[in-house]
Amino acid sequence: MKKELLDLIDKGDNQRNIAESFSVAKSTVGNIGKNRRESLGAWNENCCSERRRKLRKTKNEELNNLVFEFLCKCRSIDIPVSGLMLQSKGKEIAKKLGIEKFQASNGWLESFQRRHNINFRILCGEPAATDLEVAAEWKSKLPNLLKEYAPENQFNAVEFALLYRQMPRKSLVVKEEKCADGKLAKERVTVLAYCSSTGEKLKPLIFGNAERPRVFKANGVDPKNLPVTWRFNKKA
Repeated sequence: MKKELLDLIDKGDNQRNIAESFSVAKSTVGNIGKNRRESLGAWNENCCSERRRKLRKTKNEELNNLVFEFLCKCRSIDIPVSGLMLQSKGKEIAKKLGIEKFQASNGWLESFQRRHNINFRILCGEPAATDLEVAAEWKSKLPNLLKEYAPENQFNAVEFALLYRQMPRKSLVVKEEKCADGKLAKERVTVLAYCSSTGEKLKPLIFGNAERPRVFKANGVDPKNLPVTWRFNKKA
């Protein structure tokens, strides 16, 4: 019944209507929605044999179970998981179990994902698509703007924020899992990267909010010797 209730929530049905149809309190519907992971896990483990596909044991059953457990633990604390992480963990577990000739190949990974119904999905919304009409209009103006400059003097630059402590925004997840990530780290530096039309790349310009950050002082780093141009601004 919880699984059916969650299906209605996913379809966007009103919680009050769902509560009335199941003869439960609205708060009960909300609590079931909050604990969907536990409910769906129990449903997957205990649903009747007619509705559940029986899985045959694999050659490395214990290893696969431990890798799946690792995946579930990571996702329970909102850590993104990649295929390379699973392959690396598989090799580590195989070594502990004394399993020789286990390569954690791409074929093994694909089989593991199919067996446990695992998909690679984005954890939050992606930025809006580029306005192609505006881009096309700007592109038509460029030749006239650049005609007086030699190719080696024509540079394209892009400014972006580098959130150096933020986790990846895509992860392998079990199909029923609600696809949400944890609180995102906000520490960042501003980067300006640029390259000429002939391929000349200049040192990236990086703005932090301190002239010489503590990590520079602790490790004896002189900003003048960095492979980038370091600048600072308290509001960067």
